[in-house]
Amino acid sequence: MAVTPQQPKQRRLVLEWIVNQPSPLLFTQKDFEKRYPGRQPSNIVREHLDALVADGVLELSKCGSINVFYYFKNVKWAGIRGDLENLSGKVAALTRECEALQTQINSMQETRGDFKGKKQLLLRQKELERQVASKKLEISKLRKTRWTPDDIANKTKEFQSTKAQLESLADNIEILVDYLCKKCQVEPSAIRQEFAIPEEFCSAYTL
Repeated sequence: MAVTPQQPKQRRLVLEWIVNQPSPLLFTQKDFEKRYPGRQPSNIVREHLDALVADGVLELSKCGSINVFYYFKNVKWAGIRGDLENLSGKVAALTRECEALQTQINSMQETRGDFKGKKQLLLRQKELERQVASKKLEISKLRKTRWTPDDIANKTKEFQSTKAQLESLADNIEILVDYLCKKCQVEPSAIRQEFAIPEEFCSAYTL
């Protein structure tokens, strides 16, 4: 079903109503339709509730054939804060790993000819790329959570800082792999095929 221009606004109003109710809040779809002041068709209501479940705002449990939605305000925001702190720690660790890898590259640049450990370094590069992609996905999921305006205002700067760090790491990965291509005379396509590197990390590689 196509998304109408009114649906994002309607969904935001649904979210605001839910987070302003006494917590914990448990309800079925029929309960919600009776209590929510904005009358909407049942299929639209279900789309809104399913979207909030997908965003991690609501939890869903099945009691026989009945779907029960629930929302625990304190637990939900504590979980988001914990995720953010954990993500920040992982970004810091990833930054240190990238710096260590750069140190290895700098050391190898001082030598001439082929170098030992090329395969191990490429494997390490692949793992670093995987970690960066994973962190980007975590940030994307967190940013998609439909927070209240106050929560968005409080967290926006933290997310922007984390996003900037990850973008910098992605740029460093492109530089490091480009160096490997030139140093080892390896075709970018061979590296991409061997280690399943995403296309976006290879688009800038040149020999």
